[in-house]
Amino acid sequence: MICSFAEPEREGWTLIRREIDWNDPDVEHAREILLGTLLESFRENRAATDLEADIINEAEGLSDYILSQDSRTFCILAVSFMEDALKRRFAEKWSITSSADTDLYFGSNGPLSTFAQRLTVAKGIEWLTDVDLKQASILRKIRNHFAHNHRNHDIDRDPLVGLAESLNPLDKMLYNDRMDIYKEAYDAASKATVLRIRIYCTSLAIVSSMLNRSKLIAANLPAGMTDGTGFSSLTEVQQRFIDLTIRHSFRSLGITRTSSRTQVS
Repeated sequence: MICSFAEPEREGWTLIRREIDWNDPDVEHAREILLGTLLESFRENRAATDLEADIINEAEGLSDYILSQDSRTFCILAVSFMEDALKRRFAEKWSITSSADTDLYFGSNGPLSTFAQRLTVAKGIEWLTDVDLKQASILRKIRNHFAHNHRNHDIDRDPLVGLAESLNPLDKMLYNDRMDIYKEAYDAASKATVLRIRIYCTSLAIVSSMLNRSKLIAANLPAGMTDGTGFSSLTEVQQRFIDLTIRHSFRSLGITRTSSRTQVS
């Protein structure tokens, strides 16, 4: 394939016409250099920052706490965690540190004053994908219903059951014949337990996506970049949220041992 580029005509200049053969060895070498530069930058940014590690640690602590709570408290806290993580990321990346700036952005008249506004802006700057935004909006509706309706305490009843069921079934990611212990525990679990797993795992997935995409974008890297394939190719943020998702799912179903060698604590 031949691509032609023409320099604009300027006074005293001769029009220069260059042709690039995309199969030329020099072009291939340039691609390798560019890819190598991107991978080097990715690896430099792979480790979790202090803020990211703090948010992950909060997620782990919250997972332990909400397991014993009723569904109303569970959902309010699970979604509030996601909202707070997004607010903290905005404050970090946009250098919102002073009380005046905090009021400017997060105050009642600020562009980030509500959860819905933060989600919309995060989607606009590609911290969230279309799927992330849709799932987060569903979680926001569930949280708001529980927060503003004192009569409903159950996630497995209308109108909340329909919203919860419309989330991506992350609770079924481990439901297969290679994970019999999970499959058996899942089949024996109540509908409320299954939906609670789905809700918290969705919240974790959105926070993981938001933190990872914003990290890579700030480093001038593609938002979905990885270092190859498999678990080891992911960032520390992605890896730790995956492990937390597995841990929470197992503990929610009462699974404490996956084999004679592995203990889920």
